[in-house]
Amino acid sequence: MYLRSSGMKEYSYKITAFCCYISLFIFCLVFNRAVYAAAGLSGGRTASDLKDSSPQAPLTRILCLIEEIKEPFSKAEALIKLSAAYLKVGEPEKARDVLAQALKIAQNTNDPLTKAILLSELIEEHIKLNDAGKAIELAGDIEFKDSRSDAYVKIVNFYIQQARYEKAMQLAGAIDDPFSQSVALCRLIDEFKEKKMYAQTPLLRKIIQQSSSETRKLIPQVYFYEINAVADNAKWDSLWDSLLLKYPAKDAKMFLSTGKKYLSLDLPDPAREMFDRAVISAKGKKPGYFKNEVLTQAAIGYAKIGDYQKARDTADAVKTVFFRSEAQAQIAISYAREGNYKIALATAEAIKLPFDRSQALAYIAISYAKLKDLKAAFEISREIDNAYLKEDALARIMIQGIKNGQQEEVFPAVKALCQADSLSRVYLKVADYYIHDKQYLKAIQITEAIRDPHARLDALLGIAQDMQYTGYVAPGIKRLFNKSAGHFD
Repeated sequence: MYLRSSGMKEYSYKITAFCCYISLFIFCLVFNRAVYAAAGLSGGRTASDLKDSSPQAPLTRILCLIEEIKEPFSKAEALIKLSAAYLKVGEPEKARDVLAQALKIAQNTNDPLTKAILLSELIEEHIKLNDAGKAIELAGDIEFKDSRSDAYVKIVNFYIQQARYEKAMQLAGAIDDPFSQSVALCRLIDEFKEKKMYAQTPLLRKIIQQSSSETRKLIPQVYFYEINAVADNAKWDSLWDSLLLKYPAKDAKMFLSTGKKYLSLDLPDPAREMFDRAVISAKGKKPGYFKNEVLTQAAIGYAKIGDYQKARDTADAVKTVFFRSEAQAQIAISYAREGNYKIALATAEAIKLPFDRSQALAYIAISYAKLKDLKAAFEISREIDNAYLKEDALARIMIQGIKNGQQEEVFPAVKALCQADSLSRVYLKVADYYIHDKQYLKAIQITEAIRDPHARLDALLGIAQDMQYTGYVAPGIKRLFNKSAGHFD
């Protein structure tokens, strides 16, 4: 949850409780246990105390609790969560009523960022209610161009799902952020290509022609080829003008960032084309920071796509060892992510800079631990030069070994590889794992082994805070904790 200040912490706990209640309530409804859910979370009342077991009754009680919240943002967020609950139990009108209350709060907020966050959440709920008109109206009130454009893309996707293609195209044409507009247009092209909707292409072609040159530059060439195929080889007139083919150097970073965004959307082919354009643009620059940075990030992008030949070739073109090592590290990590551990290890060992080499080796070592190959994991860990990365890797290997049921192997191995201070920090991370997993006994036991007083205090505080937040903890665990805390020195 977004918190503007630490003063909102009290309200955040309340909202968390309300949201947990709502989620649990909906789950229980599926099994016709709404009465018991309400009884368990409403001041200790028994099921016999609740005469009205209709789906909306417990949610009405939650609405009363939400009304007590004074802080506007927290109250609006809770109302939005409650509206989603009403929709899930088949009460769309009540959902709309609650959203209207949240909207009033958003409209009365003076902070543009807070307003943008709330409006974006409201838009998502109105889309679920099939109310695209209201969603568009709310999107228009968002001051930030990026957030507003993201909202419009979501509505375009909704229109596509509803097969309301003219509406989708009209809205896509109105988006004023080049990247968001290009994404919306590409989604339409994909839809028309998949469904062979030839009749729709003239309007889409017109919208693309009327879009800005920045938008057209961000539409990958592969999409132009696809729409040509959909349109039965129709010509796109001047869409592929000289502007698209020059790739001036100043556009390199724009292509690079767009490639990363396409990659985050799981669109590897458009991402690859954007990285290609970035490389072509950067090669027109003289050697220096700008060129090295672009080539490095493009190499990393190619590796994430799985195009390792381009990744290696681009990394080799980087003349500065500082940037080249960064690219090689990410290439090694990508190899490991795909299970090519031997190539990953060879790539990592060839890296010149210690930090980047350590980063790659740490990832590979942890990967071997996930395969239950602790021998390889610890052998690779010995080669990690950076102390911080080594500690983190050993902690992760130790936790993975615990998950694998290899406790007897990991504890002595980690102890043999660490100095006392380093071992304390490793144990602290393992204690955090036990705390989050509610294994308080084991958390206390490993805390006893921490020799650094600051690390041990951190662990004890973490255990105490989590036990208090959880509420009920076995008395024996509490006594053991108090004994451990009493030994603190």
